[in-house]
Formats: sequence, structure tokens, C-alpha cells
Amino acid sequence: MSIETKVAQINDYALKIQGLTEEVLQELASVNLMPASDVPVASPQTPLIPKPRIPFPVFKEGTYVNELTGEIAYDVEVNTRNLKDGPKDVANIVLTDGNSQVRIGLWHPLSAAIAAYQKGETVTLTNLKVRPPFKNQPQLAGTAKTEIS
Repeated sequence: MSIETKVAQINDYALKIQGLTEEVLQELASVNLMPASDVPVASPQTPLIPKPRIPFPVFKEGTYVNELTGEIAYDVEVNTRNLKDGPKDVANIVLTDGNSQVRIGLWHPLSAAIAAYQKGETVTLTNLKVRPPFKNQPQLAGTAKTEIS
């Protein structure tokens, strides 16, 4: 089969697809999918605009971060660690600003509070301590003054 024949076939297929697409669009335009009375309306309390993403700062080991806002990148998991004074719960979360990620360790009672959040939710943490990097990724830890909102 020659190249000209293949090009002609491709052009025929393109015209058929274009015609089908136009037919489908016309059919969809004529169908009323939702009556006007069933259109959902946001309540005044519903935020329509998500919190803006602020890029993470450069973290310097041993310093403190006053406030950090990011999106939870993975499911929150709470694990129990056996310490000298008994078992303690810890949650390791990863926040993202859309470009970079930071790992944060939160011990009980913060681990229980962060467990209420889901992957994809935006969370703000205050008063975090910068720890040594973990696998070349910044790592922070909650303190006694850390708050979650």
C-alpha cells in the first residue's frame, strides 16, 4: 500500500471521527441532564477558593518553623512505638507545597489529632522543630507547642 493511500485512509477516518464527534455534541446539547431546581448551591460556609499554596522555606537544622501550610501527600498512618516509659503513638506525615515535600513526625496527642485528616487535605502546623534530613528529604518534628488547624 502506498503512502498516498494510507494518508487518504487517515483523512477519511479523521472526517468520520469529526462527524461522529459533532453528532455526539449535538445530542448532548439537546439532553437536559439536570433540572434547574436540582442544581447544587454552595452554602455561605463552604469555602469556594482553596487555601493558597505557599512554597516551603529552606529548612535549617536545629531551627524552628513558626507556621507551615501544605497538603497531605499520603494517607496518615499512626504507629505505636515501644519506649522506655511505655508505648507511644506517632504519626509520620508528608506535606507538599505542590513542588517539594517535607516529612513531619507527630507524637501523641498530636498523632491522634492529625489522624482525623485525609490525603489531599490542606493542614497548617505551628511551632515545628527542624530535624536532620531523612533520605535527603527535610524532616520536622512536633513540639509541646505545636498546633494543628
